[in-house]
Amino acid sequence: MIQQAYRAARLFLHILAGMFLLVLTGAIWNNKTNLVKATKQWWLGRTTHLLGIEVQIIGTPPQPVDGKGLLYVSNHISWIDIPLIGSLTQLNFLSKAEVRRWPLIGKLAQGTGTLFIQRGSGDADRVAKAMAEYLNEGRSVLFFPEGT
Repeated sequence: MIQQAYRAARLFLHILAGMFLLVLTGAIWNNKTNLVKATKQWWLGRTTHLLGIEVQIIGTPPQPVDGKGLLYVSNHISWIDIPLIGSLTQLNFLSKAEVRRWPLIGKLAQGTGTLFIQRGSGDADRVAKAMAEYLNEGRSVLFFPEGT
């Protein structure tokens, strides 16, 4: 029980540090810079470490071609998918719109280039155009078609 409380406190402090890094790297104003991308990937890697997750990569991850981003599609097992996959490569997430309103996490997601979709509202066309823009700019996107 004490170990779980300690881990939760460390994770909370890590999230607060992430907010500080958003401001420090300028992500609030421009989330397209290489510094922001690298910092986000590093921060997500630290998150998996704090959760006690050991990541093992087998094979070679795909690489972007001709300056275009990659579209990653994955099953969504739990919230751990986000820091786990995000720690492996520089990408942006597609998330349900509700996440934007979550304390701290919503600001972190928004500040690092997450795209948000309002499910069931006809928002798909706008999001598809935004995803295409990201991909054409060389920004990879991950989405979970079976997301919660």
